[in-house]
Amino acid sequence: MNTRSICAFGAGVAVATSIALLVAVGPDHGDHEHHDGPDGDMGHEMSPEDMMAAYMALGNPGEHHEEMKRFEGNWTAVTAFSMDPSNPDEKTMGTATATTKSIMGGRYSVTDFKSDFMGMPFEGIAYSGYDNARNEHVSIWMDSMSTAIMNMKGQINEDGNLVMQGTAFAPGMGDYQMKMVYHWEDDDHWSQNFYDQMPDGSWFNSGTMTYTRE
Repeated sequence: MNTRSICAFGAGVAVATSIALLVAVGPDHGDHEHHDGPDGDMGHEMSPEDMMAAYMALGNPGEHHEEMKRFEGNWTAVTAFSMDPSNPDEKTMGTATATTKSIMGGRYSVTDFKSDFMGMPFEGIAYSGYDNARNEHVSIWMDSMSTAIMNMKGQINEDGNLVMQGTAFAPGMGDYQMKMVYHWEDDDHWSQNFYDQMPDGSWFNSGTMTYTRE
């Protein structure tokens, strides 16, 4: 399995794809009158009641959070990763298990992921959610082969697939952009495709994980 990809496995399974912190902020600035505060900072006039109502609205789970529940349950996966962009047909195959559940009243989901990497036990954890304030899917990913936390965000594309993107890191490469595309076949089968952005700006399909519900 490609280290550049596995260490960035974001929602993974969770899909949805790597803690999605719903940001509790007030309504858009453009909706309210602004004025310079005493220190020159911009502020807007809202009553405590209006501010509380805005916080409550941003904190309520909605249709996007309901859709996230599709990923709940226990899953087995077949993994296939390419180690060398110059030889994409040479793949490292493997298997994995993942368990996803909703937390905090359906506002987030958490996924526990377990696999083997080069003969060593590998585990990761992903927190995913939908940020009502910014209107985007968000996730974080942590695993046992890294000390970094990867952040990803994304949207549902025109094909109905969730596309998440973030900055990953690999020795010899440094920071680079990674993209993950989640595609559902049916309620019990879905896949996660990993793409690494190459120096020329193109995207290399570095791996695929195919999930089946237990």
